[in-house]
Amino acid sequence: MKLLVNKMKIKNIFFLPLLSSFLFSCEKEQEFKIPVEVGFYMDIQKNMVDNSRLQLNGGSVIISSFAFEGEREQASEVEFTRDYAQGLKIAFTSDQPVEALQFQIPQGIYTHISIEFESFEGYGENSLLVKGSYQNSEGSRYPLIFAMNSSESFEIEAVSYSDGSQIIIKKEAPVSAYIKLNPVHWFKNIPLALLDEADVMDWDGVPSIVISEEENEEIYDLIEDQLNEAAEVTFVY
Repeated sequence: MKLLVNKMKIKNIFFLPLLSSFLFSCEKEQEFKIPVEVGFYMDIQKNMVDNSRLQLNGGSVIISSFAFEGEREQASEVEFTRDYAQGLKIAFTSDQPVEALQFQIPQGIYTHISIEFESFEGYGENSLLVKGSYQNSEGSRYPLIFAMNSSESFEIEAVSYSDGSQIIIKKEAPVSAYIKLNPVHWFKNIPLALLDEADVMDWDGVPSIVISEEENEEIYDLIEDQLNEAAEVTFVY
């Protein structure tokens, strides 16, 4: 009888850690399902490094869809897409998150996150607009406008501000994501002579250098080829 009791005690000793491990595992699994609110900002790179004759100061983008895809160490992948049938217009600014781009994202350690959005084509409004100014070789400065009306898809790999390799989303620490397109890179390889010779036209009653599918097409084509390059998504917490 004593032997039987001892065997039962031994079994219980092994069973308790297994039960504890199982309960901990369930608890962690539930934890990974808890959503964390993440706000997305949208801006452009404005700081010119080696060309003070060109300055960039703002603009906007209209998007038709926004997609998130993330891979986590401890749990399943996270994917979602939001469609904006009438187009979502976003001014480029780092001051506040875009209200319609605040999402509940399951927490975890993400080893890979990609963001994809598509600019909106329709209703006669520019799907992508970047504003600035350019001073030509004669010293005259004109407003500079890059205006795109067609649809363009942007796919960007995200990084973490702290270490770059992993993106940690957890309920204890607020997290924000900054999307930044890079018109500085778009103009980097545009010869200044080409900008000096650009046609000037009326834009909102002001003589301006307008770069579009109809105006200054050569510059437009060079920029269009680089729209997806050097864009960034950075998670900050």
